[in-house]
Amino acid sequence: MLRLTIAFFLITAVSVWLSWRRLNISAPFLKVTTLAMLCLLFFRPLVSEATLTFLHIYFENAVLLTAFLLIIHKLGRDKEPIIYTNFDKSFFVFLTFLAAGVLYSVNKQVSIETLIYFLSLFLWSWTIVNLYSNTSEIRRLLLNTLMFASVAVLLYGLYQYFIGFNQMRLFANENPQTIINSRDFLRRLNANTIFSTFLYPPALAGYLGMLFLIILGRFAALKTSLKSASQDKFKCAIYIFALLAFIFAIMLTKSKGAWVSISISLLLFGFLGLKRGKMVFIFLLILMTAFAFFKIISFSRTMDMPNLASFQASFSVRGEYSKATWGMIKSRPLFGFGPGTYASVYPYFKTKTGEETKMAHNSFLQIWAECGLFAFLSFISILFVIFKTGNTLVKNKADPQRMVNIGLYCALVCFFIHNLVDFSLYINQNAMIAFTILAALFLANQPEGSRIRKEFILGNISRKVAAVLVSFLISAIFLYNCATVISHHLSFKARTDFLAGNLGRANQKLEKAVLFNPFNAHYRFLQAVVAEKQTLTGNPDHKPLNSQKAISRYKQAIRLDPFVPYYHFRLGVFLLQQKSNDYYKMGLEEIKKASQLYPANPYYHEQLAILYDIMGKDIPAKNEWKLAEELKKFYIKGTR
Repeated sequence: MLRLTIAFFLITAVSVWLSWRRLNISAPFLKVTTLAMLCLLFFRPLVSEATLTFLHIYFENAVLLTAFLLIIHKLGRDKEPIIYTNFDKSFFVFLTFLAAGVLYSVNKQVSIETLIYFLSLFLWSWTIVNLYSNTSEIRRLLLNTLMFASVAVLLYGLYQYFIGFNQMRLFANENPQTIINSRDFLRRLNANTIFSTFLYPPALAGYLGMLFLIILGRFAALKTSLKSASQDKFKCAIYIFALLAFIFAIMLTKSKGAWVSISISLLLFGFLGLKRGKMVFIFLLILMTAFAFFKIISFSRTMDMPNLASFQASFSVRGEYSKATWGMIKSRPLFGFGPGTYASVYPYFKTKTGEETKMAHNSFLQIWAECGLFAFLSFISILFVIFKTGNTLVKNKADPQRMVNIGLYCALVCFFIHNLVDFSLYINQNAMIAFTILAALFLANQPEGSRIRKEFILGNISRKVAAVLVSFLISAIFLYNCATVISHHLSFKARTDFLAGNLGRANQKLEKAVLFNPFNAHYRFLQAVVAEKQTLTGNPDHKPLNSQKAISRYKQAIRLDPFVPYYHFRLGVFLLQQKSNDYYKMGLEEIKKASQLYPANPYYHEQLAILYDIMGKDIPAKNEWKLAEELKKFYIKGTR
């Protein structure tokens, strides 16, 4: 921790010195920076957190460095303009409310990470908009990179369906002991539900939907300017083949929410972009949508495609999530529970028929539940700015890039509609692409009289003050992310040592993890588990000390994240094992607290019933047994 602190001050000092000296970065260096951004944009959809834990943090740090270099470049030149948009102002207000939410969060560590996550998305779009004065060139590079990456994702998804799943099934049959013990993974494997390089199928479907609309926009732009040249006709054929391949891949994800959002966006695309035959096109789209979702009974026998029953089941599950989310909103409507805390608080509001989940499957309601009414309204204002900008651009019929802009605009509409039934905003792979599309939309040539992109030039003193503040902020966030990754690596090694029986080494690594990330409740919980194990298997002379240490660590974990019922339950069980009257009462209260924080969990009520039986309290015991048996009829572990 001392090394990171020293590094923080060194990086800040060097950064301030560079800006104070008005370091001019040459044009070739900016081109290298552009190339680095394009590489990040290309590789981001190709890798997920399933491959490398905390992968989004590595991308966040890369974005921070790129944005920092560009900011220093602009602050180091007297007449270098800083470009901003109405979106920047609205998003800054949103970030301000998120920062305020950290102060009253029930889990500050998660809230800080969520704030950094949204800040990195903002800096990513800001950097794209500010990178070049030649907006048409950077727009073309961005869109080409997006398309090339999407083709790689698409091909891997098709490989999964035709080859990969069969090979995985064969491997699973030959090596049953090594297959991933995941209900969702096995369900996708058996149902041929592709997810390509993404965490799960709906995320892939949302990504493909956005790129499908971008490709459709570029195809429409090419079609309107089509000449007799065979090369242009060949490009049209490639676009048509790509569009059909995207539709097929989206069907293979079997994501109902993605299909609905894509269909609505397609209708909007036809309404905005077509001059003749508009109603015929819309009517055909409606028929196609109805056919794809409700009228493919014979086709679904072979491919298990979505039908009316599966739609009803999917939205029924999300309805249960929404009931719990509205419960959170009603509990704290103005300020919420803190950014990123949905997973901690959800069990308290979960309905007895609802499934476990870590996300609301509705990003708008989740923002309200986590961050409060003011953050929610500021987020809605961001959408208003985006859609107002998009409407301004698509109305300019003289713009040769109008159809491309319509494709970008509809892709963003698709993204936000999908977030009504999913949480793509919280998936870095999807959100980073959406914010790239957003930046590309603001890079569009401005219609006469509009003020989509603005610029201002700071004075000499203002530049120096801004350089100090920016250097301090970005270096602090960068090092905080580094500390998060290091602490996670240490905790992973500690779990390995714990499973191997090396309790002393596990405890040492967890202590270091806590030093790097003192706000993480889970590390305190792991420390308590290690101390509890040492109490049971260690030196009897050290048993009182280890026992007190375990209790202390459990209480610290609860203080850092008080809404996690399992922390209370483990503490309660451990206190009951101490065979002390005082501890027995405390243990009973902790298990009661766990059942109160997760009232739909039958196993907590079952444990309470056993304790009441031991205490001879027949009536409370019978009530808890009855409640536990009733809840078991509905309780389902896992997420959907």
